[in-house]
Amino acid sequence: TYIDKYLSGGKHIDLFLPNYSNCGLRGKQKKQGKVKLGRSISRLDSSANFVMTSEAKEIISDAYKLYVKKNGKVGAYELMLQKNYLKRKSKPTLSQFKYWGSLLNDPVEIKKSKHGSIVYNKDLKPLKSTVRQDIFGPGSEYMMDSTKDNTYTVSLKFQHKYLGRCTLYLVCDVFSGMVTGFSLTPDNASYYSAALAIYNAGVNKEELFKELGLNDFTYETWPCDYMPFRILCDRGPEFVSYMSESIPNNLDIELNNTPPYSPHLKAIIERAIRTLLTKIEGKLYGHGLIEKGPSRISKDTRKEAILNYKDIQKIIVLEILKHNNTNPIEGYERTSEMIEDNVPTIPIHLWNWGISKGIGSLRRFEKSELWIKLLPTEKDVTFNKVGYLFKGNRWKNADSKGELIRERLLATKKQGDKVTISYNPT
Repeated sequence: TYIDKYLSGGKHIDLFLPNYSNCGLRGKQKKQGKVKLGRSISRLDSSANFVMTSEAKEIISDAYKLYVKKNGKVGAYELMLQKNYLKRKSKPTLSQFKYWGSLLNDPVEIKKSKHGSIVYNKDLKPLKSTVRQDIFGPGSEYMMDSTKDNTYTVSLKFQHKYLGRCTLYLVCDVFSGMVTGFSLTPDNASYYSAALAIYNAGVNKEELFKELGLNDFTYETWPCDYMPFRILCDRGPEFVSYMSESIPNNLDIELNNTPPYSPHLKAIIERAIRTLLTKIEGKLYGHGLIEKGPSRISKDTRKEAILNYKDIQKIIVLEILKHNNTNPIEGYERTSEMIEDNVPTIPIHLWNWGISKGIGSLRRFEKSELWIKLLPTEKDVTFNKVGYLFKGNRWKNADSKGELIRERLLATKKQGDKVTISYNPT
């Protein structure tokens, strides 16, 4: 007993500590003899005191790897007994199967087999660094993503005509967390909608404020009219088609795509979109907002739609301005220079501080030049003296400059040859 141990040991309080001197080294397995290691489970049932040999460990490891995913640990244990221990007197216990099965198999491989490699890479894979690790200033990298808006809209001209849900594109600076541009279009995701967001990120926002009736805001409220060095986006069809080649070719911007099922690589833009849609839900409730809940009892919010995409666009701009100018970034790791200058972790302060220090890779383009360079392209368009054959129609230039271009083409190429054109879908 503890009293006998205390009295025989000289009445010292450390005697109640476990005898670690009798234990083996941590992380090293003990040598297995002919007797089961540890205490005896049952004196009556000899099969319960199973001696764990190297052969038994190999059987448990293989069964754990093969059967646990579909049948669970108990089901895998029973399958192992049916396959390997039907004619044997002694067999491993369930606790031994669980212990040695998890010990002998790689925990990463166990999670992959249980949840699948897609879910593991998306939700369970440990992160070794942050997305801002190699970012040194504003414009080093922009992140871009799109989603369907949660609000049903009506026509801009006819209030009684229902259109559907708009597509929201958001562009965000990685260094500062600043939302630099966006686009909201009443159609599906496409390169043209993405180009509108990039165009919005590279132009002065004062015209947008006047268009939406936000006359109280100035350039200093949203000082983002630059193009970055690199844009990171997912593998959407609009970013892997030949149309997106105009971004690196015409603007000299590096366009990178993340691997499939890897939202953690662009976590900043994923969080920005989710936060933005969550913030504006209160203002759109009862005006066509899709309400979460069981589909059988939720009401049809399409009948409540009264806002057009310009109205929702105004609400989104106000929320973006609030995010850029007032919301601090949680967990932002400031450098020693930021701490010395006492820079708040609010996006606009980080953005202005980076520009004042001359770090980053920001470039400006003229508005008309930027728009032309972002236009989608079409390959293999034929031309002759009459015009260009495009989308089933023959198009003729209306200005003298276009006529000179066509004459130059006719002088260098034969009629019926293929050319590449840029066009405005609207």
